[in-house]
Amino acid sequence: MGGESKIKDPVKLLDIKRDGSKGMIQACDPDVSVLGPAFYKRYADKNDVGLIMGLDAGLIQSGPVSEIKKRARRLIN
Repeated sequence: MGGESKIKDPVKLLDIKRDGSKGMIQACDPDVSVLGPAFYKRYADKNDVGLIMGLDAGLIQSGPVSEIKKRARRLIN
């Protein structure tokens, strides 16, 4: 499954999300892994909205912990 990473112009879907929320957008895997956290941060900064990024629930459930930490650090940095 996926959202922004599956369409030609992911910004259009982010625009819809932005217009439907109150100053906040959410992004989750696999989209964040495919497009990169920086893509979402640039969009959030440009549009003056907050950003929530989530890790893959399957990864959190099954690990390994080292990969969870690696992915979380990528989102933070």
